[in-house]
Amino acid sequence: MAGPIWQWDERIQRGTDYASQAVVRAYDEHMASLRDLSGEAERILEFLELSGGDVVLEIGTGTGSFARAAARRCREVIALDVSGAMLAYAAERAREQDIANIIFQQAGFLTYEHQGELLAAAVSQLALHHLPDAWKLVALRRLSHFIRPQGKLFLSDVVYQDEMDSDPFGYLQELIDSWPEGVRSDMVRHVGHEFSTFDWTMREILARAGFSIEHVEFENRFMTHYLCATKERGA
Repeated sequence: MAGPIWQWDERIQRGTDYASQAVVRAYDEHMASLRDLSGEAERILEFLELSGGDVVLEIGTGTGSFARAAARRCREVIALDVSGAMLAYAAERAREQDIANIIFQQAGFLTYEHQGELLAAAVSQLALHHLPDAWKLVALRRLSHFIRPQGKLFLSDVVYQDEMDSDPFGYLQELIDSWPEGVRSDMVRHVGHEFSTFDWTMREILARAGFSIEHVEFENRFMTHYLCATKERGA
């Protein structure tokens, strides 16, 4: 659904432009070589404590590795991405594995309109940093209304920690240098052109959006994982 003319356009790719199946496939293979995607998905699912009748939303599904894992645990997964090429690839992977309970939809934080019962949980990994902070609040506030009271949100993203306050240039340079040489250019592009924020800012945005933080983990000085629950309406 189109918003007002002044709304942030989340369809514009701020990082790598995943416009073709070849680029998406190369990205999927590259991520699989760097990360234990199945292990990460299982760990998130343990945090969410889903049941077989639950409906889960993933925003920024990418190549769909989490969505496929979640589909084996719950009744339905709604998997969003603003990239049509990503969605086509993710849907193909789901068909290859005979997974039929994922709904793929081209949308994002600001354009998705939820229909039907409230969600048991929502998950977003490495997607929220595409929005400036003001739009992060708009996005998460919208999302909180789609999740049932005491439902869960698992949010992972590049978030700058408090040590950046005292020496921002030193902190960012160390962050970039800590990445393997083959992917260091990705972090350079991220720092220079994308919208990661501070941990203290993210905590405040989550609280104002209607979430209470239950657990936080910091990974490698830049990745931060937040497990949250929606507050009771009116709380």
